Amino acid sequence: MLGTPSTCSAAGADRLLSATARRPPIAEYYVHGRGRGHASRGKTMVQALEQYGYHVCVFVDPDVAAMVQSVGSERVAVTSMPVGASLPSVWRSFTTLLSRFFMDADCSICQRREYSPDVIVTDGDFPGAWRAVRADIPAVAVGHGYVFSSTNRPAFASKEPWRAQRRLNKRTTDLADCTVGVSYYPLSPTNNHTIIAKPRLRDQFLRLERRVPARPRIVTYFRDEGVGAEVLDVLAATGYEILAFGTGSAVTTTRSGVRVLPFDETLFLNSLAEASAVVGTSGDNLIAESMTLGIPMLGLYRAGDDEQQLNAEMLEHAGFGLKSSFEDLNASLIQHFLDNLDLFTGSAPTTNWQAPDAVAATFECIKKVSHRAREWHRHLDGLDEDMVGPVAEARRRLLLEPPRAVTASPPPVVADAAAAALQAVSNQQAERAADAAEADVSFEFFGV
Repeated sequence: MLGTPSTCSAAGADRLLSATARRPPIAEYYVHGRGRGHASRGKTMVQALEQYGYHVCVFVDPDVAAMVQSVGSERVAVTSMPVGASLPSVWRSFTTLLSRFFMDADCSICQRREYSPDVIVTDGDFPGAWRAVRADIPAVAVGHGYVFSSTNRPAFASKEPWRAQRRLNKRTTDLADCTVGVSYYPLSPTNNHTIIAKPRLRDQFLRLERRVPARPRIVTYFRDEGVGAEVLDVLAATGYEILAFGTGSAVTTTRSGVRVLPFDETLFLNSLAEASAVVGTSGDNLIAESMTLGIPMLGLYRAGDDEQQLNAEMLEHAGFGLKSSFEDLNASLIQHFLDNLDLFTGSAPTTNWQAPDAVAATFECIKKVSHRAREWHRHLDGLDEDMVGPVAEARRRLLLEPPRAVTASPPPVVADAAAAALQAVSNQQAERAADAAEADVSFEFFGV
């Protein structure tokens, strides 16, 4: 089911809503399902969009849906394309793309809800960017992997893995109108429609306080099945308390001194705050969390996992830890890492690097590519800072109202919310905000 201008395109949205001068932008946000990084970043991003009144529909792989279940006006299950160059991965990628083309949940949801998005944001999900191009909707690509297709390769980074990652991610960044490459290491963009940004970790993480446990502790996290058991065998003999998270073979270990724990976000973050060191697969999210807390990390990767190899190389070059493939890892390297934890405090170029965070960069991209978003933010910029949230929420609630005929005044619930927000706006701004509220309810709205 291909999008048509009347339903699934930006032009369709403008026709449906041409009567309103100011309304919150409608966004579709796509989250890839491999690892914690995409979903963790997606949750933070969607929360930020909603704080500014955006109406967000989240398209997410079921494997990570639980991590974003508290955000978005609606969540739609979609299958992510596998990552990998093997023949089975390529075949699954092809069949997944074909399935999403013919089923086209991305488009049918907006047909059913009778709206069209003003912008599409995709974090690792190529079909999301493809859907934007087919429907002529502005697209923003946000993610760590996009640094490989949009920045210059550092001299220390392995050439062939970088080239492979560039090919993989270029298919999405070539379709996007603006790209936010999220990086914990200073990198320079190769074009003027890419912004390199620091990770914006979720609020729950930022509220953590670093604590020193009575007994030295190592937190481990292994993303994939079939890795981790041998590493835990070595770590168990070091005298450290070992807290093992993840879905790898570590869950079957019976080694004394190793506590195997189910992955729970709160439990994991609280454990991380008390860690002396982190040992785990080199996902960008785990590296960013460790670096932010100042915890040395031994970054591991499987041979052939190009992205995690490059992540580990950047971790080591940044001065926050060491790298190794699982295949090359041995007890001597682990002991060398643990004996030198005090040395992994970060290099000056990394610790002094100035860059916007990923949320600020994403808003910059959205405003750059979407006229509706620019108008909306121009409206919010005219309000006192402490009134942006209440006024944005009042507008967003209008989008949640069922279809109705033209009315002279808003429904009571919406009117109360808008009135409460507008009362507190300064005298200088009250007239402008009141005009906006009036314009938003004096036409036939649509249901979402």
